[in-house]
Amino acid sequence: MSEFSDGTTQVIDTKGEYRAGEIHFGSERVQGWQLDDLTDPFHRTVFLYMVYASDPDQYVYELINVSDDGQRRTRMTQFLKNGRNSRRTLIDKDLASRDWSKF
Repeated sequence: MSEFSDGTTQVIDTKGEYRAGEIHFGSERVQGWQLDDLTDPFHRTVFLYMVYASDPDQYVYELINVSDDGQRRTRMTQFLKNGRNSRRTLIDKDLASRDWSKF
């Protein structure tokens, strides 16, 4: 759920299923898949792909890496439109708690 400065909220409900070694997911907004990098001997890397339902020429590739201790995660995301990069995002995350009920 996202809350905006004007007080409105946005909830995106995405469903997924495991098929042929991949997680496939979708909502009214996006369709995509997630795949572990099987060439990573440390099992730290995941690939993510999404395409927008409203605009199939707009899609996203994301590379997610998790630290060995599971406390940190980095995300490198590229947003493409008609095969051209329209935006890149780099995100560093630190685990706040494993107890989600606190949030």
